[in-house]
Amino acid sequence: MRTGGIDEIVSALSALTVTVETSRKDDKRAALAQFDVGVAMLKSADPKHPMLNFFQDKQKEWKEKEKTKRDNIGTIVLVAACVAILALGFFACHKLGWLNPENDPIGEWFNSLFKKK
Repeated sequence: MRTGGIDEIVSALSALTVTVETSRKDDKRAALAQFDVGVAMLKSADPKHPMLNFFQDKQKEWKEKEKTKRDNIGTIVLVAACVAILALGFFACHKLGWLNPENDPIGEWFNSLFKKK
């Protein structure tokens, strides 16, 4: 982003706002970097500009969305790993004979899944 008047900075930030909210991941990263520089330039040029709060709120909003997205992915991976471990443990117990179908209705059901017909 080239240096210029405050109006040019605000125009560039407005365009970058649209780019960040509508583009793909790669384009979004570059636009976010330029947006951060533009907000810093606007803040140093005119700390009381009426649009500054809007742009700073957008920065916070995008950072919170990214954090929420990362947290959701982490939760999904954790749940999937737990389910996989439980399933493997149940399968191993079945194969080792630790689930007695006579005394265990769940084991009986599980045996019926693997019974050769």
